[in-house]
Amino acid sequence: MLSAYVREALRSIRYKRRLGQHFLVDDTVASRIASFVNGEDVYEVGCGLGSLTLPLSERSAYVFCCEKDEALALFLSRELYRRGIGNVDIMVGDALRIDLSRSSHLVVSNTPFNISSQLVVKLCYDEGLLKAYLGLQREVAERLYAKPGTREYGRLSVISQLCFSIERLFDVPPNAFLPPPKVFTSFVRLVPLRRLGAEDVRLVEEFSRRIFPYINRVVTTALRIGLGVNREVAEDLVRESNVLGSRRVREINPEEVLALARQARAKGLL
Repeated sequence: MLSAYVREALRSIRYKRRLGQHFLVDDTVASRIASFVNGEDVYEVGCGLGSLTLPLSERSAYVFCCEKDEALALFLSRELYRRGIGNVDIMVGDALRIDLSRSSHLVVSNTPFNISSQLVVKLCYDEGLLKAYLGLQREVAERLYAKPGTREYGRLSVISQLCFSIERLFDVPPNAFLPPPKVFTSFVRLVPLRRLGAEDVRLVEEFSRRIFPYINRVVTTALRIGLGVNREVAEDLVRESNVLGSRRVREINPEEVLALARQARAKGLL
């Protein structure tokens, strides 16, 4: 039984809160996530003790695990060898720093809480990504698909919605994990839209980093402060981008953010 295996493993392995570790111990949840895989190659981020790795190995052609905790990677390697599982490779390292293959693959992750937002942004650059299935803190998941004008809407909403079709699949309660987190986990599916190249993704990242600190300011004011331009230039930007400059930054949609960013680039402001 998967949960029994993980609980037994935790007697000899100490979890590290600084790495955002919360190990999945619910067999039903693990099987449900793995059921989305149908023979594809899989990149798993944060494989931990193998709660997902083991069922994924039964559903995929090949699983590549990236685990930052060396002790966990060693433990799982031994378990895979003991079980005679040969289609899984484990690399000790930072998943945010590795280059993903350009060949077609899925990304599946019970995502460490401390890298949730960064992982979503990294996947915007993943050329081989077919789909991603990510377990995220529920409040982070809500930011992915938040609508303009809502409390959750922000930089992550903009870049996520420009890069992906986003579907919330199901929520998982804290007691499905050890140690139990303080919040629910939402599993989401991200399907690349293939609308933006890497250059435009970087552009949106930089532009939103400049103006979203002023999310409650009107757009022209945020542009003046964030880009360091005068009122006339800011007003030209919104007019040429067909954006109403008197609206608040939190009210403009991702397409309008992209239009403003491209116009700012055309004027040499980014």
